Amino acid sequence: MSMNEGDYEMQLTTIKGVDYKIEVTKDTFTTTQLSGAEAGEVRIMRYDRCDRTWKYTNSGVQDHAILTFLDDKGDNIRVYTNDGSMDLTYTDLQDKELVMAKLGARFGHEAMASAQ
Repeated sequence: MSMNEGDYEMQLTTIKGVDYKIEVTKDTFTTTQLSGAEAGEVRIMRYDRCDRTWKYTNSGVQDHAILTFLDDKGDNIRVYTNDGSMDLTYTDLQDKELVMAKLGARFGHEAMASAQ
Protein backbone atom coordinates (compact mmCIF):
# COMPACT_ATOMS: atom_id res chain seq x y z
CA MET A 1 0.00 0.00 0.00
CA SER A 2 1.43 3.33 -1.04
CA MET A 3 0.22 6.42 0.80
CA ASN A 4 1.15 10.07 0.77
CA GLU A 5 1.75 12.31 3.76
CA GLY A 6 -1.63 13.27 5.22
CA ASP A 7 -3.51 10.27 3.76
CA TYR A 8 -5.70 8.38 6.24
CA GLU A 9 -7.78 5.25 6.00
CA MET A 10 -9.84 3.53 8.69
CA GLN A 11 -11.60 0.19 8.72
CA LEU A 12 -13.65 -1.64 11.33
CA THR A 13 -13.33 -5.41 11.28
CA THR A 14 -14.17 -8.48 13.34
CA ILE A 15 -11.73 -11.37 13.61
CA LYS A 16 -12.73 -14.50 15.52
CA GLY A 17 -15.50 -12.57 17.27
CA VAL A 18 -13.26 -9.68 18.40
CA ASP A 19 -13.83 -6.17 17.01
CA TYR A 20 -10.92 -4.00 15.86
CA LYS A 21 -10.40 -0.54 14.41
CA ILE A 22 -7.53 -0.41 11.93
CA GLU A 23 -6.11 2.99 11.00
CA VAL A 24 -3.51 3.48 8.27
CA THR A 25 -1.36 6.51 7.53
CA LYS A 26 1.90 6.80 5.64
CA ASP A 27 4.27 4.21 7.14
CA THR A 28 1.98 3.36 10.10
CA PHE A 29 -0.71 0.77 10.85
CA THR A 30 -2.54 1.26 14.16
CA THR A 31 -4.89 -1.44 15.43
CA THR A 32 -7.15 -0.76 18.42
CA GLN A 33 -8.97 -3.70 19.95
CA LEU A 34 -12.57 -2.65 20.59
CA SER A 35 -13.99 -5.74 22.31
CA GLY A 36 -12.83 -8.86 24.10
CA ALA A 37 -10.45 -9.40 26.98
CA GLU A 38 -7.90 -6.89 25.67
CA ALA A 39 -10.36 -4.14 24.68
CA GLY A 40 -8.53 -0.83 24.47
CA GLU A 41 -5.15 -2.40 23.58
CA VAL A 42 -3.39 -0.42 20.86
CA ARG A 43 -0.87 -2.11 18.59
CA ILE A 44 1.27 -0.14 16.14
CA MET A 45 3.39 -1.23 13.19
CA ARG A 46 5.54 1.67 12.02
CA TYR A 47 8.08 1.80 9.20
CA ASP A 48 11.26 3.68 10.12
CA ARG A 49 12.67 5.05 6.86
CA CYS A 50 16.03 5.86 8.48
CA ASP A 51 16.93 2.22 9.06
CA ARG A 52 14.34 0.62 6.68
CA THR A 53 12.81 -1.34 9.56
CA TRP A 54 9.22 -2.21 10.48
CA LYS A 55 8.86 -1.83 14.26
CA TYR A 56 6.10 -3.01 16.59
CA THR A 57 4.76 -1.23 19.67
CA ASN A 58 2.07 -2.24 22.18
CA SER A 59 1.55 -1.82 25.92
CA GLY A 60 4.39 -4.25 26.64
CA VAL A 61 7.04 -3.35 24.06
CA GLN A 62 8.28 -0.17 22.38
CA ASP A 63 9.70 -0.06 18.82
CA HIS A 64 10.55 -3.77 18.65
CA ALA A 65 12.23 -4.50 15.29
CA ILE A 66 10.27 -7.03 13.22
CA LEU A 67 11.76 -6.83 9.72
CA THR A 68 14.52 -4.81 8.06
CA PHE A 69 15.01 -4.34 4.33
CA LEU A 70 18.73 -4.84 3.71
CA ASP A 71 18.72 -3.26 0.25
CA ASP A 72 16.77 -0.60 -1.62
CA LYS A 73 14.75 -3.12 -3.67
CA GLY A 74 13.64 -5.24 -0.72
CA ASP A 75 15.22 -8.36 -2.21
CA ASN A 76 17.09 -9.08 1.02
CA ILE A 77 15.50 -8.86 4.45
CA ARG A 78 16.36 -9.53 8.07
CA VAL A 79 13.62 -11.07 10.20
CA TYR A 80 13.82 -10.67 13.99
CA THR A 81 12.45 -13.28 16.40
CA ASN A 82 12.70 -13.81 20.14
CA ASP A 83 15.61 -16.17 19.39
CA GLY A 84 17.64 -13.83 17.19
CA SER A 85 17.58 -12.69 13.58
CA MET A 86 17.80 -14.39 10.21
CA ASP A 87 18.55 -12.96 6.78
CA LEU A 88 16.43 -14.11 3.83
CA THR A 89 16.38 -13.33 0.13
CA TYR A 90 13.39 -12.78 -2.13
CA THR A 91 14.13 -16.18 -3.68
CA ASP A 92 14.13 -17.81 -0.22
CA LEU A 93 10.67 -16.39 0.49
CA GLN A 94 9.23 -18.06 -2.60
CA ASP A 95 10.01 -21.49 -1.15
CA LYS A 96 8.17 -22.26 2.12
CA GLU A 97 10.10 -25.51 2.66
CA LEU A 98 13.43 -23.67 2.35
CA VAL A 99 12.32 -20.99 4.83
CA MET A 100 11.13 -23.66 7.27
CA ALA A 101 14.45 -25.51 6.90
CA LYS A 102 16.36 -22.29 7.60
CA LEU A 103 14.18 -21.61 10.64
CA GLY A 104 14.82 -25.12 11.92
CA ALA A 105 18.57 -24.86 11.35
CA ARG A 106 18.80 -21.41 12.92
CA PHE A 107 16.37 -21.63 15.82
CA GLY A 108 15.84 -25.35 16.42
CA HIS A 109 12.91 -27.62 15.79
CA GLU A 110 10.66 -25.84 18.33
CA ALA A 111 10.73 -22.63 16.29
CA MET A 112 10.08 -24.54 13.10
CA ALA A 113 7.09 -26.34 14.61
CA SER A 114 5.57 -23.13 16.00
CA ALA A 115 6.06 -21.32 12.67
CA GLN A 116 3.99 -23.92 10.85
